[in-house]
Amino acid sequence: MNNRPVLAFAALLLGACSAYSVIDAGQYRVSEVFSVDPQISWSRYRIGHVDTWSVDGYRLHTLRFLDGVEDGQNLMDIKDDDLPVFDSSMTATEVQELVVDTLSNLGAVNVEGSDLDPIDFGSVPGFRFNVAFLTEDGLEMEGIAGGTIFEAKLYLILYTAARQHYFPSYRDHVLQIIDSVQKNT
Repeated sequence: MNNRPVLAFAALLLGACSAYSVIDAGQYRVSEVFSVDPQISWSRYRIGHVDTWSVDGYRLHTLRFLDGVEDGQNLMDIKDDDLPVFDSSMTATEVQELVVDTLSNLGAVNVEGSDLDPIDFGSVPGFRFNVAFLTEDGLEMEGIAGGTIFEAKLYLILYTAARQHYFPSYRDHVLQIIDSVQKNT
């Protein structure tokens, strides 16, 4: 069994033990550049450039805000030379492939990206796509990502959840969050 996903998750939890907080509905600043309306209350913790939210538990579903990923950084802001890294010259298609490759490197199986579409991410051009994969234990997962490359940095919202119950229960909330993105002034 590949222990990398378990170790990465444990490192995130240990580093965040005292950093848990609750986010309520209403405009919330997820970065220096963007804000969102969470729609409902979420539990959150932040490590590096990754702000992670959940309602029912991080192993069941997670909403991640990747805040200003710079050239040469991996998406999860963890020390792992095997993870692919962001390049500011990437296209939306290449960002989708970066997310797929990152999930695969963290232990997800049969990761697929689909339905890449342009969207407005706040007031800047962005993109949205879907992901689907299996966990190492065979749990079917589904996800949505929305983001933009702005001033040579990647801002990405990535939601992944168990396909049964959790994804359909929170899908509309997540889409509303992505639609609520506003550029901070």
